[in-house]
Amino acid sequence: SDSASSGGASSGGASSGDTSSDSASSDSASSGGVQPDGIQTGKGKTDAQAAPMVTLSPSAVDSLWACPVCWMLENRFAGPRPSSVATSFGTLIHAVAQQGSEEGLDHLSHNAQALAALGLDSTAGTERRIEAVSARLNAIYQSKRPDPNAIADTRNRYEATRKDESAAYTLRNIADYFVRSDADPETYLGKNSSNFSIGALAGAECEREFAARFDVRDILDAYNAVPGLHPIGRNTLVRLMGALVGGWPEGMDEHLTVRLSGRIDRMETRVLADGGECIRLIDYKTGRTPTVKQIFNDLQLVCYQLGLVFPEDGPRGAKALAAMPHISQSVLFHVGQNAAPARSYAPEGAFQPPLFTDGSLNAEPFTPRYWYKDPNRFFDIPAIDPATPPEGVSAEAWAQFAALAGTQTLWSLTMIARVFYAAAASRSAIIEAHPQDTHIGFCRMKNVCPACAGQIDTIFETRQA
Repeated sequence: SDSASSGGASSGGASSGDTSSDSASSDSASSGGVQPDGIQTGKGKTDAQAAPMVTLSPSAVDSLWACPVCWMLENRFAGPRPSSVATSFGTLIHAVAQQGSEEGLDHLSHNAQALAALGLDSTAGTERRIEAVSARLNAIYQSKRPDPNAIADTRNRYEATRKDESAAYTLRNIADYFVRSDADPETYLGKNSSNFSIGALAGAECEREFAARFDVRDILDAYNAVPGLHPIGRNTLVRLMGALVGGWPEGMDEHLTVRLSGRIDRMETRVLADGGECIRLIDYKTGRTPTVKQIFNDLQLVCYQLGLVFPEDGPRGAKALAAMPHISQSVLFHVGQNAAPARSYAPEGAFQPPLFTDGSLNAEPFTPRYWYKDPNRFFDIPAIDPATPPEGVSAEAWAQFAALAGTQTLWSLTMIARVFYAAAASRSAIIEAHPQDTHIGFCRMKNVCPACAGQIDTIFETRQA
C-alpha cells in the first residue's frame, strides 16, 4: 500500500532489530534490521543485497522536499497532465538559448565567424554586440514559436500571448549575459568583481544529460575527509543527517542508493587567472524570482552538482571526490527579470557554492559578496543543540558535528541530506509531512493536500489486491 499523511516527526519501520556496527573503517556488510529510530539497516546482507535504489529527477527532489504529500498527489494519485503554457514557453526559451550557444553567440570574443554572421567585426562594442545577439535570438524564437492565436482555450491563448510579448525582453537578458560575461568577465561582475571571479569562457555545453549514483558511504568519505574531523561510521552519519531534515521518513535505509538523472541547462568551462579550469552550472528560469535564500539553497542545482561529482559509470567514494571537476558557482538565471544569473544587488550575488572541495565536503570559508558578508543571510540550516545528541550518536561525534554550525560544511551536508530525504519519502508507505513555508505560500494543491491545509489527522491510502 501507499499512504500519505501530514503531521509531526517521521515514523519508524515496522519491526525492530539489532543495532548495526558503526566502525569508521568498515561497515560494508553491517548487521542491522530496523533501528529504534526507524533507520533500516539490512540485517545479515551485504550492501549490494540490501541496497534499495530510488531514481529521481532534480525537479522531483525539489518537489518532494517542498511537500511529499503534494508530490504524491500529483505523481501517484493523478493521471497525465497536459503541458502548461508557462512550461511550453520555458521549453522554447531553453531551445533558443541552446541554438544561440551552438551558433557561437555566447563566445563572440573568440569567434570571428559568428561575429561576421551577425554583420559585425572585432571593432564592434559591447552594446552593438548585445543588440545583434538579441536580434538573432529573437529570429530563432520567431522560427520556433507556435502561433498563440491558434490556441482554442481563451485563457491559455491570453497567457500564451502575454508570454509571447515578453519574449523579446527575456531574450535581451540572455544576450546581455552572453556578451558581457564573455567580453569582460570582471567588468560583468560589477560590484562583485573584487569578491570572486568567474574566469574567461572556454566553452559551454547546453542541455547536458547526466546520471548520478551515490549512497551514504560516498558522503561518509566526504565527511570524514573534512580537515580536523575524527572519522565516524555510516550509521552515525545517517543519524546526523537525519537531524538536519527533522527526522527521516519511514522509507529511509542506511543502504539507500540515490540515482539522479536529468539535464543541465548550461554548463560552462572557464579558465581562471591562474590557468586553472572551473565549471559553472546555470539553470534557466522563466518564472518569478524567489528569495535570495531560495536561490542559494536550490535543490535542483544541488542535484546538478551531485551529478558531476558521482557520475553513474564513474568511480565512487574518495576516488570520485579526488577526480571531481572544480565547480565554482552554480546559479539560477531568471531570464524574465534579470540580465545576470543569481543577481542580488550585483551580478551573481546569490550564487550557490560547491558542495565539495579538495576531496571533502566544502570546508572553505564563505565567499563574501557585495551586500552579503554574513553567510547566515543565505544558509537554510536548522539550529543544532550541542547538548542534545540524537539516539545512537556519541557525545564526541555530536560535539564535532555541532561545532560545524555556521560553516559551508554543514550547509553542504544539509543540502545532501535533503536529497536523501526526498529519495526516502518517495519510497515510504507512510509520509508524515513537513511542508516548507516557501511551498505553502504558492501551493496549487491546498484544496486537496492535507499537509498544506494543516490537517494533521488526514491520511491518503491506496490498496492493491
